Amino acid sequence: IPAIGMAQNGTLVAVADYRTSRNDIGTGRVDLHLRLSDNNGQTWGEELKPEVFEGNGILTYPNNKAAYGDPCIVGDRESPRMLMMSCAGFPMFTDPTDKHQGIARWYSTDNGKNWTGPDYIDEQFVYKPMDEAGHHIHGFFFASGRIYQSKYIKMNNYYRLYCAGLSQQNNSTYENWVLYSDDFGETWSFLGGMTNSPVPGGNEAKVEELPGGNVLISSRTEQGRFFNIFTFTGNDGVTGSWATKALSNKAVDGLTANNGCNGEIMILPAIRNEDNQQTFIALQSLPVQDRTKVTIFYKDLGDPATYASPTAFARDWDGRYQVSNMTSAYSTMCMQKDNTIAFLYEEDGYNNGYNIVYKRLNLETITSDKYAFNAEYKYEQIEIDTEQSERNQQMAELIAEIDAAVKANSSYTIGEKLVTSASQLECPWGCKEQKPATATGGDWQYDCYDIDNLVDNNAYTYYHTVWQNGDVAPGTHYLDVTANDKFEGIVKVYVTRRYDADNDHVKAFAIAGTNDGSEFEKVADVELPNAVKAGKAEAEFTIAEGKSYSKLRFTVTSTTLERGYWHMAEFQLRPMTLNADCKNATYPEAFAAITKALEEANKAVGSVSVEDIAALQNAYDEYKKAINPETGIDAIGVETLRNNAVYDLQGHRVQNVGKGVYIVDGKKIVR
Repeated sequence: IPAIGMAQNGTLVAVADYRTSRNDIGTGRVDLHLRLSDNNGQTWGEELKPEVFEGNGILTYPNNKAAYGDPCIVGDRESPRMLMMSCAGFPMFTDPTDKHQGIARWYSTDNGKNWTGPDYIDEQFVYKPMDEAGHHIHGFFFASGRIYQSKYIKMNNYYRLYCAGLSQQNNSTYENWVLYSDDFGETWSFLGGMTNSPVPGGNEAKVEELPGGNVLISSRTEQGRFFNIFTFTGNDGVTGSWATKALSNKAVDGLTANNGCNGEIMILPAIRNEDNQQTFIALQSLPVQDRTKVTIFYKDLGDPATYASPTAFARDWDGRYQVSNMTSAYSTMCMQKDNTIAFLYEEDGYNNGYNIVYKRLNLETITSDKYAFNAEYKYEQIEIDTEQSERNQQMAELIAEIDAAVKANSSYTIGEKLVTSASQLECPWGCKEQKPATATGGDWQYDCYDIDNLVDNNAYTYYHTVWQNGDVAPGTHYLDVTANDKFEGIVKVYVTRRYDADNDHVKAFAIAGTNDGSEFEKVADVELPNAVKAGKAEAEFTIAEGKSYSKLRFTVTSTTLERGYWHMAEFQLRPMTLNADCKNATYPEAFAAITKALEEANKAVGSVSVEDIAALQNAYDEYKKAINPETGIDAIGVETLRNNAVYDLQGHRVQNVGKGVYIVDGKKIVR
């Protein structure tokens, strides 16, 4: 798997796997080998085999040093620093257990000549945050090829980095993510959060910026590419949202390629030679027939309408340039100092390996002289309100801390089933409900089952909404549930996944309520975890105090492939009641006050003010005082334990903190 990056001084650094095992990372020893060019690829230095990139091939767990492969690389355009990351260790990425590969990181401070490392960042920046977000995964892959450095967003000393990732659950649910770093790879965060993947059902992916700075992800699929776009809506460089993915081979004149591997996406400023107008050109490299004939597709982005949405970007590609006429697979590219393109790809596959081939290309060659690179174009840096960004981050951390504290002071009794009969369920979108009276076979013979299956206590039956008419927009198909009496208070949702399906599992509901059957008002949005076959998911939502509904509508807003239709084996609702002996039941007014304060704080997310933070902090202080009236002792949190020295009441420092009262930062804390 090849990767290439340009250092600040113009040195090209090409790197690729050297697979002693003749197979993927996790099967034996894999090293990374490098070659450097200081003259725009005209000549290359000797093949370098630094010891820091050598795997030891020992297939035990944990052993991150077993193998290093699928590298990605970037050079900082304003300093001689370079960053390289790769998959590391054992087992393979596809392992369905909690034994997972590592993510290795190396740095160079001399334009790629010498490297230090590796250290491993997967637990700190991927698995732990994912678990805390309720999104447990079994594997994560940092995309090979190119780490992208922003041309629009600079935070403090560095322009932002973006890198695409791929997660797997049980080796059946695959999802793409985009991570970003504002300190040249020292720390990483998930763009758009960790709840909804920008490309469910995706595979290996790459990242670019559209003109203006919104973020584009391009993900591997067998017949083309999945595309999605993150649009910034705030001025903090973080607030925004992903759209819905689009499939290129389903679009009019979209990019179509029968391929089984990853390529590179790159967007360049250009001059359209026909009319001498400034424009942008999107380039996407892929093999077009299995793993042969690597080709670069191109598209003119001069009109903003051509990238206004993922669907718009996916359609109307203008042409292609075939790079290879033989077996060829993975490819990547970056700009060179002479304003040409360094194209690196696998070619002439044999014995489970490829030659790594470099070609120097330009836009004129790729586009048959229709476009030329615009070397005079100046990118306008987006003005980021760093103080706003810091306030947003501070608020997010405070909300997380309070959520954890409030949860620790709550315990619940789960009541009896609220759905006792299939007659309480309605769905106009079921396969059976939509089946034409004249349909006797074909696609219509599949999945047309009664809604009774949702409440038959049988995990091997299921209910499916109509798919035979094609994909629909997420948020179209819904399930209505009528109460025996009324829905109120806290309600828990239980979903059992279909046992024999990898795709189209429900990931999110938008819940609304009504009492007259006509006007529905929003109640809550909930995320459902564990979206894998035979999985079980639970979530809870709260109906506002003083409100009750005779009917709830569960609109499915997200599924594992975002095709709009969905299936479930079992669906149930149960009421939740606070136990009388928990602190939040003992002090209901304090519980209600902090709940209200959290609601208000969440409304401010993205545009947090100093006053918003102060209001939430004051509410939290009052809550802590109220639930500990006798001692005035605070409850200790995980972050407090991690970041502060802890002492017992005799002044002795404590390393292993159990239950009891301690001194932290001069205050009494209860654990």
